[in-house]
Amino acid sequence: MGCFSLDGIFNEHMVLQRDMELVFFGNTNGDSNIRLEFEGNTYEAVINGDRFEIKMPSHEAGTDYEMCFSSDNGSKTISDICFGDVYVLAGQSNMELPVDRTLDLSLDEVKQADFENIRQYRLMPNYRLDPDKLSELPDCKWTKAVQGEIMQMSALGFYASKHIQKEVNVPIGLILSAQGGASLESWMCRKDILKYEDLSEMIDRFMEDGSVQKYLDDAQVKEIAWRDSCETKMDEKNASSIPDSAIDVVQPGMIDGLLGCVWLYKEIVLDEVTEDSGFMYLSNMIDIDRTYVNGVFVGRTEYRYPPRQYTFDSSILKKGVNLIAVRLLVQHGMGGIVPEHPFYFEQGTNRIELTGSWKMWKEVTKTEEAENALMGQTIPTALYQSAVVPLKDFKIKGMWWYQGETNAERPNNYLNQFKDMVTKWREIQGYDFPVVLVEMPDYIDPINGADDNWTKIQEAQHNTPEVLPNSITCYARDLGEPQEIHPRRKSELGIRFAKSVLELIYSK
Repeated sequence: MGCFSLDGIFNEHMVLQRDMELVFFGNTNGDSNIRLEFEGNTYEAVINGDRFEIKMPSHEAGTDYEMCFSSDNGSKTISDICFGDVYVLAGQSNMELPVDRTLDLSLDEVKQADFENIRQYRLMPNYRLDPDKLSELPDCKWTKAVQGEIMQMSALGFYASKHIQKEVNVPIGLILSAQGGASLESWMCRKDILKYEDLSEMIDRFMEDGSVQKYLDDAQVKEIAWRDSCETKMDEKNASSIPDSAIDVVQPGMIDGLLGCVWLYKEIVLDEVTEDSGFMYLSNMIDIDRTYVNGVFVGRTEYRYPPRQYTFDSSILKKGVNLIAVRLLVQHGMGGIVPEHPFYFEQGTNRIELTGSWKMWKEVTKTEEAENALMGQTIPTALYQSAVVPLKDFKIKGMWWYQGETNAERPNNYLNQFKDMVTKWREIQGYDFPVVLVEMPDYIDPINGADDNWTKIQEAQHNTPEVLPNSITCYARDLGEPQEIHPRRKSELGIRFAKSVLELIYSK
């Protein structure tokens, strides 16, 4: 007979919701006599099949508690527990975006961060669409907003929480459930989705246990094969000199008719070289780059959205002409370096803007695009079943939402869909928890340009409090950057978002 196991959210440094009855749950593994000992009290588990739950009365805010869970077959002690206010952070990449992606604007603020009682649990879903199959909460540690741990916390979550905590003086727990590229439909239950579109065939396709992961694994194999077909193993040569057949292009800018691998080259002249590290901020690129200076590899990024910020040793530089070479993999027929972002070389007192004339040479031209595969977080009901339902007994103070980018192609039902989604989540939790959402910043797609559908999503978000009780929208339209889907001004957004939270939830 094995020993019971708690779901992975119940772990060292966890934050539990204050002033509400709590439920602890997990797998029995054959155990029948499971109990919790806390502050001199013992609470017995209720067994239901292979699952158990233990209820505990509400507890006031506080820090540094310890709990012991035990059975006849073993025990688990959890220490450094806080009681405070717990929020689910849901949506897509702008909620997920980590602190380390905001350092170029907020480095000093992050360096000073020492918030022991702002803590985050990262919920990475185990995709299971069958409602009869339980998707358990993963065994992930709670991290703190302190040096050495803060960099992978949600940037919006951190920047907002520090201001909220200053006002309410209780621990803040963040359950980061957001997934980059997630669709609204993935967060919805099947019944509500079918009100707006018949996606039952897609849902049924992934109903068999393990089918989502198999699909994702197969898609990855195909993507790797496509990328490998663009390799010639000539990087060392191609990164060291500009081919005679290279043509003139202007960068940053989008170039149509590219599919496969191209090289972009820029020569810069240095009057002197110091011992300081070199640094390049190369905007964003569409799609995948490997970047070199004087033939030496200095950095790579595997998809289009992150800004390319590469630091390298000054020993590879020389007085006079230096060559920057970018191997760019273009997957869907148009690529280049995204305009209107930082685009420069820096070393010592030298700062050289890189905008202007470049050279381009095509290494491999493909006839077929890389496959546009689904992501798990775009499959209808996938996140609902794998990240919402598993939290049904874990008490929360409220939900923070930042999403809409993926739904900009189909905006007309967004407001009603979001209302239905939240209504269902509240039904699962058993109470009408408050919702604070972001009205997305303005954005211009570097390939497709401005889109009225983006504005429709913003309007839906703006109007949400009119149709959804106990909700508030945080205005952020002006915090965007041209052609940047991941605005860096998350610290400013955090201040505004905290004000919305304090107004709605704490009446401040």
